[in-house]
Amino acid sequence: MAKNVLSILEEIAQKKPNTLRGNEALRDLNLDSLDIVTLIVEIDTAFGVTISPADFANCERVNDLAALVRNAQGPRSAAA
Repeated sequence: MAKNVLSILEEIAQKKPNTLRGNEALRDLNLDSLDIVTLIVEIDTAFGVTISPADFANCERVNDLAALVRNAQGPRSAAA
């Protein structure tokens, strides 16, 4: 799952594939408000979960966002 979140982030942040790491700070990606809304929509589409802008704002690192998505999916994410 983290790889999928990474792929979505790489696309939105216009990074080369396989360049982001889980411990990278989200603020270093220089995402603007439109990027964040796009990210939230892409996550909803890919994983079937809704992430609020406030929840996103509480994420400091890429791993935090992946954990947020995993937790929002609940028990079904254990199989992913």
